[in-house]
Amino acid sequence: MNFQKLFESAPGLYLVLDPELRIAAVSDNYLRATMTERREILGRNLFEVFPDNPEDLEATGVANLRASLERVIRRQVPDTMAVQKYDVSRPAGGGFEVRYWSPRNTPILGPDGQLTHIIHQVEDVTELVLLQQQDDQVQQQTAELQARTEHMQAEILRRSDELHQANRFLAALLENLDVGVAAMSAQGDWTVFNQALRELYDVPEDWAPQLVAQRLAGMTFKPGGAPMPLEQSPLMRALRGEHVRAADVIVQAPDQRERTFVAHAQPITTSDGRRLGAVAALHDVTAVRRAERFRACEQQVMRILSTAPTIEDAAPDVLHAVADSLGWPHAELWLIDSLTDTLHVVAEWSAPRLRLDDPVGGSVDKGVGITGTVWATGQPLWVPDLTDSAHLATEESLARAQACDHQGIRTVLAVPVRDGETVLGVLTCYANTPEYDKDLLAVLLGSIASQIGLFVATHRAADLRGQLSRTRDDFLTLVGHQLRTPLAIIASNAALLTDDPDFSADDVRLMLQAIDRNAGSLCDLVDDLLELAGLESGHLKLTVTALDLADVVAAAVAAAEQAATANAVRMHTDLPDHLAMHGDAARLRQLVDNLISNAIKYSPDGGDVHIQLSDQAGVAELRISDRGIGIPPADHHQLFGRFYRASNVAHQGIPGLGLGLALARTIAELHHGTITLHTAHQPGTSLLLRLPGYPAVPER
Repeated sequence: MNFQKLFESAPGLYLVLDPELRIAAVSDNYLRATMTERREILGRNLFEVFPDNPEDLEATGVANLRASLERVIRRQVPDTMAVQKYDVSRPAGGGFEVRYWSPRNTPILGPDGQLTHIIHQVEDVTELVLLQQQDDQVQQQTAELQARTEHMQAEILRRSDELHQANRFLAALLENLDVGVAAMSAQGDWTVFNQALRELYDVPEDWAPQLVAQRLAGMTFKPGGAPMPLEQSPLMRALRGEHVRAADVIVQAPDQRERTFVAHAQPITTSDGRRLGAVAALHDVTAVRRAERFRACEQQVMRILSTAPTIEDAAPDVLHAVADSLGWPHAELWLIDSLTDTLHVVAEWSAPRLRLDDPVGGSVDKGVGITGTVWATGQPLWVPDLTDSAHLATEESLARAQACDHQGIRTVLAVPVRDGETVLGVLTCYANTPEYDKDLLAVLLGSIASQIGLFVATHRAADLRGQLSRTRDDFLTLVGHQLRTPLAIIASNAALLTDDPDFSADDVRLMLQAIDRNAGSLCDLVDDLLELAGLESGHLKLTVTALDLADVVAAAVAAAEQAATANAVRMHTDLPDHLAMHGDAARLRQLVDNLISNAIKYSPDGGDVHIQLSDQAGVAELRISDRGIGIPPADHHQLFGRFYRASNVAHQGIPGLGLGLALARTIAELHHGTITLHTAHQPGTSLLLRLPGYPAVPER
């Protein structure tokens, strides 16, 4: 069967164009209507064969037809045009003949979905608009009808031109809106996808419906993070007749930040209720939603800090809340360690499946790296590209930057944690998508850092008030119990000996032993108090020399062996061969003796005592842990107070004055060190002594 012959003989007026708008085929009726020959027009450009009438200065046929064909090429959907005035050239240079047409342009797609041809179909409606060419008799008989027809023709042309003007204005308006606008016909064909949406979804200007559907499916999500199928999108819901109001839609392009939009969509209907399609508008509310999340985050952080006993307990939950509200994968909180004059990491939080090594060895020097720079300047620091930062001055910070880059993390924001003008630490957060609202983020993150700074400063002030209160209580305890009780025993026994000389020799011996024992307790108490007061006031000076702390600890362990054996305690040591530092060897031995003695004494049922000494980045750390009776949580805050004895000690009948740990802490502080309780150690007690290494010189 000769399909070409069938096409050429088709009753309609058809022209087949290739994508370059060259004439590929033409029907016989089209040739007759346009007064052309097949061999003269095949292979030539459409507008070369059919130009505008040069005598008609207002001719718009070529421009309108070209625009329609370009829409078909770009969108690959049919395009029906309004009635067009498009004059055709008469053969042999006979000028132009006025013609009116009703065109429709239809794309032909190949198996791969690409445009191969366009069918240009027209109907010659010239006779409808040119009835005046009828003979005089018909004109006379139909004068009234002709007048109405001419008026209708003029109105059709005017409205057609108005329609073209309105369409051009509407298209320009949609293209210039900041709001994303999309529309579909009732048949589900895309008709509008404006510039704001094309930029958002990375769709080219000459967009095709298949590409739009593909990008929407891969980049649109529900508020919970689940993908949003096209059928569940606000536009498709509106196409089914639903009115969608204020629906949140999440859009995230590859390697771009997540953005939140509020979508409104509704059906497009005629006055009689016939549905023509649907339209949807997307408004960017990313900054608004982020501010809302941060307000909620501030309240959550306030609740966390209000119930946490220490910043170490609060920090993990605070960092989780901050990172979650930002949508960032990693956050760290650093506080200044006055012992080493470095920042140490208090806590860090990472999103699931994110694996980062410990942050820069757990400590940072002032002015070094991003976090150290914020400490030094006291100002927020925004680093848009971590791998290209000028603040990565050490091998550790460079290695960490490379590890972050490997995990897709590129952006860092660090803000100071303050108490007034005093920097207490740094809050550092890491992003894995580009960010643009750095000023807003710095303000939001700074408000969280202010809460943390207030918490730390308040608790430090509370600790100071507690120390002052305990000093007052210590004095009352000293007068009311530690001094009165022994003196009362001495006085009562002396009175008995004076008043009744007839006591037996055994009774007298017992009374004198009681007097001697309590007098000895008073002497020990006075000696400890004088020693403690002398050290705190500076009247007792340290004898500072270079020493080996490992030898000091080993000697203290050896001296405690007999007491440990008597109490069925097994001591386990983990000591280095040497650990050099400056200090008073006798006082440090006194301190270590006290800690080991307590560990043995408060393990009445025997057990294991672990003694571990190590050098941690220039800081000597001695940890002594036991599995004994432990310290009740309610007593933790007064552990190092004078005359403090835990509430559970009285039930064990273990003797003591309650001055040992107070003296130990004083000796540690005179060496610029600290001694702290590990509250999570259960059962028993674990104390950590931290002393600066060789370069430090204690107070003399």
